[in-house]
Amino acid sequence: QKKNKTGRQQASQLNDQYKKQSVDFYDEKPTATIEDGVEEWIKIFEGLAIKNSRVAEIMKDECNLSIKSATRHSAERSSPKTIKARAVWVAEWIDHLELEAL
Repeated sequence: QKKNKTGRQQASQLNDQYKKQSVDFYDEKPTATIEDGVEEWIKIFEGLAIKNSRVAEIMKDECNLSIKSATRHSAERSSPKTIKARAVWVAEWIDHLELEAL
């Protein structure tokens, strides 16, 4: 929670209706992004101005929802050549472990 100049916590201006809407939205669409949540809130609650960072904060702190970040990988990572090289490495590693165990 944010604190004001006197050190007291500011009361959340969002009521339980907003929080419930957020939880329900992400329950129905678990792959939705933060931007999707902002758009949903603006569509449902006319006149609402809210930033992505605030929605992310509410999801995490008040609704106990986790936020996942997408990780991008090159196409080379999953190419047959790379997969074969990994399989060879694992086989060699297992052989090495078996030799050490003797």
